[in-house]
Amino acid sequence: MVRLLIVMFGALAIVVGSPPTARADAADDQFINALAAQGITGDRGTLIAAGHSACVGAAATATVRGKGAQLDDVINALHVGPYEAWFVIRTAKSIYCPQYLGVRV
Repeated sequence: MVRLLIVMFGALAIVVGSPPTARADAADDQFINALAAQGITGDRGTLIAAGHSACVGAAATATVRGKGAQLDDVINALHVGPYEAWFVIRTAKSIYCPQYLGVRV
């Protein structure tokens, strides 16, 4: 009985202590491929995070100043120009959060 508990807790410790496995997501692949087609490349995780942040920003930006801040956030996060940042935001909206396509940046 004690051995069984030790084995169970050992297995639990391995599962809990293990880093999460990365999963390829079709939407993430589509987003990365669309950016790459426009020459926007970089760390996959950073690009995906910027895309998801664009959706969060789209939900929160109701003012011109807020939209400008969203554009600045993408420019600074990805080290791209305004056109590329605009493309990232529009592409993120179309793939990750199409409900915000009507919200203009």
